[in-house]
Amino acid sequence: MNKVICEKGLDINYEKILRDYLRTGQEKDLYQIKKFSKELMKEGVAPEVIVEMHLQAIKKINKNKKTYPKKIIDESFTFLMEGIINYETAYQEYLDSKKADYLDEIRELNRKLSEKLAEMTTLYETAKLTCSSLNLDEMLSSGFDSAVKILNAETGSLMLFDSEKEFLTIKKSYGLNEEIIRKTRIKKGETIVGLVAQSGEPLIIYGRADISSIKGRKKYE
Repeated sequence: MNKVICEKGLDINYEKILRDYLRTGQEKDLYQIKKFSKELMKEGVAPEVIVEMHLQAIKKINKNKKTYPKKIIDESFTFLMEGIINYETAYQEYLDSKKADYLDEIRELNRKLSEKLAEMTTLYETAKLTCSSLNLDEMLSSGFDSAVKILNAETGSLMLFDSEKEFLTIKKSYGLNEEIIRKTRIKKGETIVGLVAQSGEPLIIYGRADISSIKGRKKYE
């Protein structure tokens, strides 16, 4: 007998359910094998093992007699068939769920590949324009637009340093209103943007941008 069956007492449960059905012949007791067959499937008990378990249960119920009453033969066969049919149904549902999970994984992989392809295409177009154009404004616009597209940003800005007035202003923007663009003036060392401009080092911040997140980093002090 299967090790899992013995350890979890599945054979004992099967025999009890079969006894109840043979005693009453009621639909509610037959329904128990429908539920139990799903448990057997989840435990990895093969159909042929269920048949073996069924025969062992019949022997015990009939007290190991060599002949079986017609009632036991007929009703136990109905019981077994219900169990096997529902086992197959449960197994098919299991396969369908795995298939659905597999398809979801493929769709997610395709989505990520499409995103990467779009990023590579955007970067290629930007690099091509940068190499072919001597116009600074065109190059900045192309680079900024590419960054917004790749990051799927809701807002963004490209700031340049005015060496005469000694502050940063917004040169290119996305999703910002005109008042913010017009009024924004940041000196080196002020806010995150000013600290980055002062250090000359790139900075990536994940989550909410807060100046406290870069305090203590020597290159930004």
